[in-house]
Parts: sequence; C-alpha cells; structure tokens
Amino acid sequence: MDFIPISITQADKYRRGHWDGISIKVNRNIDLLGDLEYDHWIYVETDPNIKTFCERPKKIEGFINGKKIESIFSMWVKDESGVETFLKVRYASPYRTKKIKSTISSAELLEKCWCEENNFNYKVITDLDIRKNPIELSNKKLLLSFIKNRPLPIDTDKHLIAKKITKRITINELQTNLLGVIPPSRVTESISWMIYSGEIQSNMHEVAFGSKMEVWSNGT
Repeated sequence: MDFIPISITQADKYRRGHWDGISIKVNRNIDLLGDLEYDHWIYVETDPNIKTFCERPKKIEGFINGKKIESIFSMWVKDESGVETFLKVRYASPYRTKKIKSTISSAELLEKCWCEENNFNYKVITDLDIRKNPIELSNKKLLLSFIKNRPLPIDTDKHLIAKKITKRITINELQTNLLGVIPPSRVTESISWMIYSGEIQSNMHEVAFGSKMEVWSNGT
C-alpha cells in the first residue's frame, strides 16, 4: 500500500515553518513541517532498513470520549521486510509533568486505535529520541550532502574501496591507500553512498564524519 502526502496548509507553514527538498529514497520532492520533522526525516532517509516512506500519509477522524477528533499521521514507513508503521512525531515537553512523565493525546489515541483496527504498527517518536545523539544527527546530515553531490555512485570507485575494507579502517587510511587512484573527495562520496545503502557500517554515532571516522564491511 502506497500513500500520497497530504498538502500542508499555508496556515501550518506560517505557524510551524516547513522544509522542502528531494528524497533519494523515494525519488521525489518532500515537504516537512518544522525542524523536528526534518530531523526525523534525516534518520528515515539514511536508514537502509527503511524501503520507502510517505510524510503526512493519511488523515483520520473518529470519536474519543464523545468528542470528534481529526488527526494526520506524521509519517508512514515500510521496512525491507514489508512491515508498515505509522508514526507520530512530536515534542515531548507538552506531555511531561513532574508527576506524570508522559501521557497520550486524544489524537494519538485515535491514531493508535485506527492502527490496531487496520493491522498497522504505531509508534510515537519525540525530540528526546530524535535528538539524543547530536553527533550522529549532524553526521547523517553531512552524509546526505555528500551523496547529493553525486546523484549516482561510481561503481569502480566502490569496488576498489570495498577491496581495501578488510577490517575497521579510517577514512584517512582509505584515502591514503587510494591516493593517485581515486581523489580523496571521491573516496568520501563513495563511502557515503556505501553507508547510505547499508553496504558498510561506520562509527558515525561516536565521532565526527571526517578523516578519523571508521568504516567496516558487514562481515568484518
């Protein structure tokens, strides 16, 4: 099942701000409400286990405690195994108090019930989840900037780099080993594509994306 994004109203754009750009994963323009949804999309776009997604995929309505409620899901994602999940992306602070650490809004309760009735997974993701690792988030943004510089990876570069990754190795070591064969900038671009596609792993959750970052093959 695929979805078409529900358009953002001018009022919401003015009230919350919005981001627009291009997703390589779904090969189309995307439009996101606010900084938090943009940061969440960064993780979705760079997760090789997520096959496809749709922002604001569906609007639902129903009654909660006798009151009519309408809600639009933040995102729908489908992973490589075919599992589909609807997401609500929001800030945690309005739902946190000294006595109660978290609660659920009427809109979220409606969404949760709808997903249960229609056999979909449902998950609420907050800023505490999305921004818990500033280094990783910054690195993923940088990774996307590298792959956007080259719409398609150079297969010969990837092949030569893959042959050098026999163990955990830094980007600087790869660039040095391939000096005179592949320009350093292209080594970085190819590594970015290989991380993006899930061909190799990295420790970008620990160190800045640069010469000291390590990469390794899935079998290493």
